[in-house]
Amino acid sequence: MRLWLIALLMHSSLAISASDPIEQLVTSLLSNGLWTNGLFPKIALPATADASQVVAESMASAHIEKYSISELRDITILGVSEKCRAALVETNSGRKIVLMIYSSPTTGWWTRIYDAR
Repeated sequence: MRLWLIALLMHSSLAISASDPIEQLVTSLLSNGLWTNGLFPKIALPATADASQVVAESMASAHIEKYSISELRDITILGVSEKCRAALVETNSGRKIVLMIYSSPTTGWWTRIYDAR
């Protein structure tokens, strides 16, 4: 009986994470440490900016005009000491995930938009 319960709990947690697009993205980023490399739009908002403001600037830089935020949460990515936020966003070009990390007053916010799976 105990073994059956453990198997059921393990299956349930796998099913939850498999259906969670943000968790899927974080897991995929861990397999490649180069995900922060490359250009990113300069979002010159302060560290205290509301996440919805950062998403709005990120969407504008990607020329995505129509969107709505479905979910917004703090996330932890191994190897990243800064606070990370993720937004699941419904757009006219499909579901997206916006990752946000405040970098510095000079650089502003690092953001990247990913297709949600």
